[in-house]
Amino acid sequence: MLVGKLEADVQTKASGRKGQKDHTWYHVVVNGQIVGRTFTSNGSAYRVISDDIVSKMAKQLNVSTKIFSGLVNCSVSLEEYRAEMMRRGLA
Repeated sequence: MLVGKLEADVQTKASGRKGQKDHTWYHVVVNGQIVGRTFTSNGSAYRVISDDIVSKMAKQLNVSTKIFSGLVNCSVSLEEYRAEMMRRGLA
């Protein structure tokens, strides 16, 4: 998965902010509560995200890798993600 694509797609679904010069953090808020947070590196050496990192990011957002990939590829909407968080009692 390419970092640029992930960042572009995640920014439409999460609030992103640069908390440090070397990372961009993303927070997903459902009903006023942060239900997940993850980050990407701004370093030039990290332009492709490995499957291992994708798995870790999915865990940080409290979803399966399949749902996370769906969020990034836009086959899962933010509303579907929110519904999943509410179904699991996380929001």
